[in-house]
This record gives sequence, structure tokens and C-alpha cells, in this order.
Amino acid sequence: MSSGPPDLPTLAGGVGTSGALPVQRDTALMAAATVGVCIGCVAGLSLTLAAAKWLPGRVQDMAAWHVGIYYAVFFASVVWAFFRGAARAAAPLLWLAVACTLAIPASSLLGWLAPGAGAWADGALLGVDLTALAGALALAWMARATARRVRSGPRDSVWSAPRRRKESESKKLQRLFHKR
Repeated sequence: MSSGPPDLPTLAGGVGTSGALPVQRDTALMAAATVGVCIGCVAGLSLTLAAAKWLPGRVQDMAAWHVGIYYAVFFASVVWAFFRGAARAAAPLLWLAVACTLAIPASSLLGWLAPGAGAWADGALLGVDLTALAGALALAWMARATARRVRSGPRDSVWSAPRRRKESESKKLQRLFHKR
């Protein structure tokens, strides 16, 4: 019989009794869903907008391609968020959203610089490209701030996951054999 509760995973992603609150499974799942769904939506929409400049004349059913591109990015983001946890998935997914959002003006620029490349470029959509560029900059700022919060935020926050020190291989082996 144990005299106290077992060590529970903390909100910071570790296991122990360091004073951090025990994680509630529903809280961790909701946080991962929030990260995956929200950022996955932004990345998926951005990539499908960028693809709209490349797909005409190359595919038969553009609508199916847009749906496929969107949901591939969206579901991959959700799976990644559940796999890594909210804190550890947030910054990489934000960087993915930056790349996807930058693909919008990059496609236009490539269409203007290399008309033979096949990218559709239209000066009337300059506002879309400038908005995407501003959005990518905002997402990059968020990714940096999120990474900082993940590293140094309060240990009892679901949005914090301090780095664990890497053990050397010899220490891992010693720990493994000394447990037996």
C-alpha cells in the first residue's frame, strides 16, 4: 500500500512531484486540439491559396485538389499536436503556417519573375499577397514568442514544456542496469 498518490504527469509534460499541478487528461487533449485545429486551419488555407496559383491547367478537378491539400495539412497538424502535446507542437506548427503563408506571395513573385514556370500571377491580387506577407510576419512573431513561452513559462502551465537535459548513452545504460 502506498501512503500517497503516485507521481502523475504534470502540465509541463514531466513526471514528478516538483510542485507542478497534475495534468488533467481532458485539459491536455483540449490544448492539443486547440493547437492542431487552429494552426492547421491557417496552414491549410494558406497552402490551398498558394496552390490556386499553380493548379489551373495542371489538374482536372481543382476543387478536389483544394479540399485534399487543405485536409492533408489540417489533419497532419492535428495528429502532430496530439502526438507532441500542445506546448511542444505549437511553435513548429506556427513555423509551418509561416511557410505555407509565405508560399502565397512567393508563388506570385515566381509567376512574375519566371512566367514560363506556370504560376498564375495577377497584379489585381497584390493586396492578397501583401496581406499574406504581413500574416506570415505576424505568425513568425507568434512562433518565436511561443517557443520562448514553452521553454521558460511556468512549469504548471499546459503551454510550457521546459527542455529536458539529454543523457549520455553511458548514463542511460547505467540507469537501465541499476534499476534491475
